[in-house]
Amino acid sequence: MIRRVLTGDAVAITGVIIGLVSLPLSWVTLKPSRISAGTNFSLHEIVGWFGLAIILALWLVCFTLCYFRKGTLSAVILGTAGNFILVLSFVFAGLSATRLLEGEASYARVSLSIGFWMTFVASYIVIFASRHL
Repeated sequence: MIRRVLTGDAVAITGVIIGLVSLPLSWVTLKPSRISAGTNFSLHEIVGWFGLAIILALWLVCFTLCYFRKGTLSAVILGTAGNFILVLSFVFAGLSATRLLEGEASYARVSLSIGFWMTFVASYIVIFASRHL
């Protein structure tokens, strides 16, 4: 039984787990000035539950494809889902930065936080794993 669970692609599964762990973490930080600590915002706070559901669904697609028979179609879909996650992460972070800075002073800034960077690394791992399926 345990052997059956562990037969998926270990590299892709590692990337998916990192990506799933990154979802509840802070994605962007609004800093009112250069030296202040700032306020952290998670993914559902910056794009809502619908945006979170899209990213979560893509991670779950990647997770299920890790256990399918290795072949060209599953590798292409896995790589495409990883690329969609990467692109959507940048789009969501950019749109939220614009929205967060609307009412702030001109020297306020938004920086990317650990959740975004973990998603970035996780999607790279998944894309890398899809090239070797």
